[in-house]
Formats: sequence, C-alpha cells, structure tokens
Amino acid sequence: MSRLSERDRHLLNAIEETYPDIDNWSARGAELETPTVGSSLAADDRIWPHHPPSELARQSMISATDHLKMARAAIEARKVFPSAHATVLRGALVGSAQAYWLLAESKRGERQQRSLLVLEEFYKRRLQYDKHLPFIGAPADALAELDEQSEHMQSRLKGVRLLKADPKRSLIQTEYIEWSLDKIFFNRSDARNDGRLLWRLMSGDAHALGWTIAIRAKEWTPSEDSDFAIGATPGDLDDIAQPFVCSHTILKAAWRSYDLRREPPRTLADPPTPVQWAGPCS
Repeated sequence: MSRLSERDRHLLNAIEETYPDIDNWSARGAELETPTVGSSLAADDRIWPHHPPSELARQSMISATDHLKMARAAIEARKVFPSAHATVLRGALVGSAQAYWLLAESKRGERQQRSLLVLEEFYKRRLQYDKHLPFIGAPADALAELDEQSEHMQSRLKGVRLLKADPKRSLIQTEYIEWSLDKIFFNRSDARNDGRLLWRLMSGDAHALGWTIAIRAKEWTPSEDSDFAIGATPGDLDDIAQPFVCSHTILKAAWRSYDLRREPPRTLADPPTPVQWAGPCS
C-alpha cells in the first residue's frame, strides 16, 4: 500500500476496529471449550456425541478467525492482493456463516439436522482424502492402520446418514451463507444483496476464473495489436474492507450465539439482533 488517502484511512480504520475481537477469538480458540451441563448446546450434542455439534460450530469459528488473522497479517505488512486476499476472506465468510447457521436457528431439531449435514460432509471428504493415501508408498503397517481407520470413518458416515430426517438433503454453502445474511441483516436489504454479491465474487477468486480480476481493474488500455484491452488491477483496500467487515460481523454473531447456548438456559431462542453494516459496507 502506498500513502493512504482519506478514504483508505477510513477503510483501514473500519478493519482495525475488528482486531480486538479477532485477538480475543484467537485466544479462545487455543483453549478447549465445552458446553455447560444443562445448556442448550449440551442438549444439541446428544444427537452425535462422537463429534458434538458444539465442537463443529467452534471449529468453524476458529477457522474463520484464522482466515481473518491471515488477511490482517498481510494488511499490517502493507500488502494488499487483488485476488488472494479475496480467497482468504471467502474462507472467513464460509466459516463464520456455517457457525452462525449451526447455532442461531431457534429449533433444536433443525440445528441438529444441520449439524448432521456438516458431519456427513466432514466424513465424506476425509474418506476421499484417505482413499489416495496408499499411493504415497506408505509402509504396510501404516496402510493396515489406514484401512482400519477408513472402516471406522465409513461406520461413522453411515451412522450420521441414518439420523438424517431427509436422506436427500445435503450441505450447500450458498444456502447457509444466504440464511446468515438474511438473519443478521434482516433490516438491511442493501447489506443482504451486497453480501450475496461478495460471495459470488470471492468464489470466482477461489476458483481462479479471472473475471473477478477484470471487474476490479482500475484502468484499461486498448491494445493496438488485438481486440483486447490491457487492464491494471492493483491491490486496493476498497476491495478488501467490505468482505473483511462483513465476515467479522457474521462471526461476531456466531460467537454470541455460541456463548448464549453454552451457558445454562436463560432463553433457548436466539432471535436476530439488529446489526448495522458498519464502516465501508454502508
């Protein structure tokens, strides 16, 4: 980043205001937290004690925090990347929205069914990974252990699928991201729409499709030798502040829902709280 303009300073301030939360969540993630006996989360966990839903949500929040920390580290090093930053912030959005989706639904049965969808994906993707491990030339005893582990994982996957109310239902990222946006920004249609655009834009970055770079180009120069134009896409705080603050806002709501549900019941419902789309996202 070169010398900051007044607008860039405004955007950077909005990002820096999130840092105390990120530091706090990072410290919490380093310690094991479990639901209090008698809490709403403890009751949720009964559906699958082998990998409790509360831990699924906590891992999602830790992952989102980790992605925000990486995006922050580059900013503090005065480096802004036109595509890689968006890819990292997409991970923050996925983790924060998944956690909120798992925690903020008021009906326990639905929360548990959502956790089963995440667990199904967890076991399925791990099995896909394990399937390719024999090709790395591991020793025979290690391969035997891998076979045993895969059988155990298959058993877990089967158990999860037996508990699903709708066998055809699967985990869809767009579904839980849009659900989270609708709940948190229920009184801001512009924020909900901006969030949807961010999700699609950052997905283009994650898949290296290139059109996202073109959208962010600041200037175009016609080519004299072809029908193409040459675009310049420098890293810009304008492209980073909005997804950074958006992910932080959703993650903050997720941590709040987690804390409400892991304590002895005061109210099991977690109604949406009005949240302003702060700083550059207004």
